[in-house]
Amino acid sequence: MSEQQDVKVEYVELVEPLGITYRMYAFKCKYCGRVLYNINDPKPVEKNAKKHLDAHNVKYDSITIGWFDVET
Repeated sequence: MSEQQDVKVEYVELVEPLGITYRMYAFKCKYCGRVLYNINDPKPVEKNAKKHLDAHNVKYDSITIGWFDVET
């Protein structure tokens, strides 16, 4: 059994960005306003958007998924 240690956590503001860019994919339901999103992969958003719209029992021909880049 190991000793439990008190760990101090300190939050600091980053002066320089880390230089990592993530692409955020999102779908917003026009019926209820719910937002479904995922980072770097649009496939789960597509799948969940179809399930979500099927739950609303609406017909659709296409689904529009937006994206934007998040820089850290």
